[in-house]
Amino acid sequence: MNQQSRVADGYQQQREGAPAQAAEPLKILLAESAGATRQRMQQVLRGHDYHVTCVEDGFEVLCRLPELRPDILMMSCALPRLSGAQVCTLLRQSPDFSGLRIVLLSEQPNFLDSVNAERVAADGCLPKPFRSSELSAVLSGLAGRAEAAVL
Repeated sequence: MNQQSRVADGYQQQREGAPAQAAEPLKILLAESAGATRQRMQQVLRGHDYHVTCVEDGFEVLCRLPELRPDILMMSCALPRLSGAQVCTLLRQSPDFSGLRIVLLSEQPNFLDSVNAERVAADGCLPKPFRSSELSAVLSGLAGRAEAAVL
């Protein structure tokens, strides 16, 4: 059963007085080449009740997207094989993934990374290192838009 059908079933149950099923956690695809950073981010995201899948390079993002169908894609600007900006540009041209919520992770607070993220139509740019509260704020905004897109 797809997510739209589950949402429709939940609305039907609410109208009939039956308890609605608990919402599934949003799915995040995290693309980060640095192992320690990837593991720490995965822990933080799972601690916020997101379902997280990790990959290590931009090419793997493109290969895994059709299978995983994440709600949000978080990826480093500096990925091997295909950079985060290159992946974002390709996804914005794809009818299947043009609406995917994308956050680019820059290596440092850098004006050029922010401008580049805007140029490739990313939904956000978060400089590393960042605080858990900054990550939560970005994801809360994107999660609301991702849930609204399902409805």
